[in-house]
Amino acid sequence: MNWLKIGMFGLAFVTLIGLIYAIEPDKIIDAMSEIEFSLLILAVILYLINTVIKAMRWRLIVSSIGTQLGYVEAVRLFLCGLAVNNTTPGGVSGEPLRVMLLRYKKGTPTGEGLSTIFSERLIDLTVLMCLSVSGLWFLLPILNHGDGQNLLISVGALCIILTTLLTFALHPKPLKIVTAFFEPAESKPKLMQKIHGWILQFQTGLEQLREKREIAIKAFLVTLVIWINASIRFGLIVYAVTGNFEAAGLIILASGLVYSIGTFLPFGVGNIAIATLVLSSANIDEAQAITIGIVEVATSLTLSVPMGILSMGITGMPEEEKSD
Repeated sequence: MNWLKIGMFGLAFVTLIGLIYAIEPDKIIDAMSEIEFSLLILAVILYLINTVIKAMRWRLIVSSIGTQLGYVEAVRLFLCGLAVNNTTPGGVSGEPLRVMLLRYKKGTPTGEGLSTIFSERLIDLTVLMCLSVSGLWFLLPILNHGDGQNLLISVGALCIILTTLLTFALHPKPLKIVTAFFEPAESKPKLMQKIHGWILQFQTGLEQLREKREIAIKAFLVTLVIWINASIRFGLIVYAVTGNFEAAGLIILASGLVYSIGTFLPFGVGNIAIATLVLSSANIDEAQAITIGIVEVATSLTLSVPMGILSMGITGMPEEEKSD
């Protein structure tokens, strides 16, 4: 696992350096010098608002399994996971931390905690796929054939993954098959038995959310607000760099692609790469395109990581962990 993380960080670093030197650093510096910083302040405010909204959505989903979080507590625990997510591949490494904190702070079973994270991510992916498909519909005519085809294949692959996950979440039979495989028996190791317990808890958590449709619907609507906010924020950054309304509208259309496909490299490098691809293919200056990606990532990382570290310090290690 450590070698995998090192490899992904290395790939992210090489990708970022390659993008910068392919376009020439001097041009990027010039593009940054022309940024409208008042718009960046507004983009930062939108990011902070979105962070709170995401924490409140998680609090809402967690309530479906009977765990009650205070508003400040939900934001604090969410920030702990967000800081880890924004600095690791795939943006999911912080989720086990949230599950652990739920277990030790609120007594939530591990499997049920995992079900809230799974539900949250599934709703995110559903909304992002809707945005991605809508964006591709408008973007394909203006992208060159190769770039458009690559994005189409990527979105198609993610749609297949989404369909599989939705089937898994909405129909209990697939999960029952998995549960049966880990059915405890004297011949099976204790780890298998423990995993069986987690799966049963996970199943219980999903069932509770399915039964509480009002919470699921509210979470979906809040997710729409989250990603519309993120799209507008991205558009503001584009306009701050380019002063071009058409370019801002273009990236709003492409935001679903950026946030879904781009999460597979850490430190937002994937976001930079996809944003640069879309904007450059649409005749936006390459130096401005990569500057947009860098600024979008910088205005999130420079906020989420310090806030997350502060939240970790306030939250502290679980008592059980301290005694080890």
